Amino acid sequence: MEPFFVPSPRGPLFAWRHVPATPRAARACAVVCNPFGEEFVLAHRSLHTLAKQLERSGVRAVRFDWSGSGDSAGEADAISLEAWREDLRLVMDAAEERAPRREAFALVGVRLGAALALERACEDDRVRALVLWDPVLRGSSYRDELERAHRGRSLPGGFARRHGEEVEMLTEIAGFPLPERFREEIEALDLTSARPAIPLLLVQTKEDPLSSRLVEEWRSGGSAVEVCRALDQRVWEEDDARTVVPLKLLKRIVEWIEACS
Repeated sequence: MEPFFVPSPRGPLFAWRHVPATPRAARACAVVCNPFGEEFVLAHRSLHTLAKQLERSGVRAVRFDWSGSGDSAGEADAISLEAWREDLRLVMDAAEERAPRREAFALVGVRLGAALALERACEDDRVRALVLWDPVLRGSSYRDELERAHRGRSLPGGFARRHGEEVEMLTEIAGFPLPERFREEIEALDLTSARPAIPLLLVQTKEDPLSSRLVEEWRSGGSAVEVCRALDQRVWEEDDARTVVPLKLLKRIVEWIEACS
């Protein structure tokens, strides 16, 4: 495991390379796309473990922090989905430059990171496999989820709420800034018409009728879709004092990526 920086217009993006000691003959590079805010904090240990398991299996893996988050440059109150879309492309380019030979990419996205991974897979033919872990497919629904979680903690801030005829615009979620532009981009996000024509693993750790409905549409569009249901293993939502890592679920993801590479 080695750190590296990826140049970007917003300043360097911090990333980690997990390079196998003995790479597999059939090679792939798995790029992990983090969720947003507290969901990333809670999921971090599991995603780190996933990258290490991929490395041990012979698959190169790359983890990185979106601009304005983690150890990457940029201000948290200036984040945007447009910038994060470019971040993913730049990280893939950098991973490709560092590879000993040409490799296909497998994108592993969690929550909002899964939305960005799905978008990239639909427009970049370097992506040959896609893991969507509880993907955000409709931004308005995601907004409501974030607000409910935020309100449940009785914290100030969040999305807009109405008091009579007045609207109070809330500006943070669980301590993470929510800039107006970022909020508007989330609310406009709608991936229900996305049709990735590549192998896809959908990981569901909660009931989600929308993604279940889309599975058949994805299959009819040419995707070889598998569904892995692991209910109540929402590492992005809660993880019992940050000690629980769903090892069986991670193993299933690694095996699926191995089979696709």
